[in-house]
Amino acid sequence: TQILAGVLNQLHAAPRTMPAGVQTLRHRFRSLFHYARQTPETLFEQAARIVDALLSEPREVCVLHGDMHHANVLHSERGYIAIDPKGIYGERTYDACNILRNPNNVPLPDAGQLWHRLEQLTTHMGLIHERLLQYSIADACLSAVWSLEDSDDPARALHVARVLMGASIADDLT
Repeated sequence: TQILAGVLNQLHAAPRTMPAGVQTLRHRFRSLFHYARQTPETLFEQAARIVDALLSEPREVCVLHGDMHHANVLHSERGYIAIDPKGIYGERTYDACNILRNPNNVPLPDAGQLWHRLEQLTTHMGLIHERLLQYSIADACLSAVWSLEDSDDPARALHVARVLMGASIADDLT
């Protein structure tokens, strides 16, 4: 987690103007906004409200990797390098969200693991804890929506969202 935070800090030190061809963070969340309208009074609607408020008052805006996780950082002779960037423009806090949900090849993270990772990221990246928590809830719900759209299992993403929201894993979304 510390290595990933360091890689993100280096990436975010680049110029902060929006280059052509990158999507905005609001555009990235369009599937969540759409799904939330279809499923009122659910975790998805709560997440959409949370991220809409965050996006209305962005902080430290820059070009983001967009898919930072354990499999997208490699070690080379030059040090650690990030691969598979998505090219998004928005608040740098968002770039840390995937790190909480990944790696995918381990058991579901429990609340203690998620909180520990969240604390590491806020400390090593100088992020505001509450904003990272809120972006992470919204990002986990976005991941779940993408899984549903692709007829994949959204369980891992929903687990993370529910734990972060403080909800019971047994709660029904509908």
